[in-house]
Amino acid sequence: LFNSHPFADTADVVESRKKNIALVEAGSKADIIPIFAGNLYAAHSRQTMPEAIAKSLSIASATDARTVIADLRGMMTRTSSSALVEVGQVPLLWILGDEDSHINHLEVVKNVALPANAEVSVLNGTGHMGFVEAEEVSASILMRFASKLWAF
Repeated sequence: LFNSHPFADTADVVESRKKNIALVEAGSKADIIPIFAGNLYAAHSRQTMPEAIAKSLSIASATDARTVIADLRGMMTRTSSSALVEVGQVPLLWILGDEDSHINHLEVVKNVALPANAEVSVLNGTGHMGFVEAEEVSASILMRFASKLWAF
């Protein structure tokens, strides 16, 4: 799991997603995309990575409104998969950003009973886009984890 969690949305998050759906349906996608895209990054990255943020903004802006709405509805209606994570039938690598404004890494890890074959890596100074903000560190973590799998 990369900058993700296995939980269903809270009531507050569902309401926020409903408001965003209403805005997109009303034709205001262009008003919310810049705020959304910028908030994916840690505060420091917003100052040092303008090209990456511009690319994220471009991709998000080009996304069809129907796709944005479907994504929001999909996240809003997902059920909890924490039991699947906790069972540990397959090795799990979980990478989180310590400055992610969408996912609180401390709360997520605290609320999941991880099995022995699970590993959590927290990327310092990154937000929800850790794979962009800390590309080389992320690749290193992934390669190390994959090499352990190949050893089986």
